[in-house]
Amino acid sequence: MKLETRVMLIGGVIGGLVGVIGARLYMRSAERKAEEEGELVLPAIEPGDVIKMTLSILGILRLIDALGKPPKK
Repeated sequence: MKLETRVMLIGGVIGGLVGVIGARLYMRSAERKAEEEGELVLPAIEPGDVIKMTLSILGILRLIDALGKPPKK
């Protein structure tokens, strides 16, 4: 198996696991809200929260990109 294929597969599996964990955490917040209100409804995501998550993901991608670069002197 080529190195690129192996790296892509590992990245895909890790990304999938992170996505599943994020979805589970989101569902858990809906379950907590259902205990209070008696109805299972997904909580609304505020636009500001989406922007924060997007910027965080971009920051993580920048850090991953920096792993392959030589250190600055």
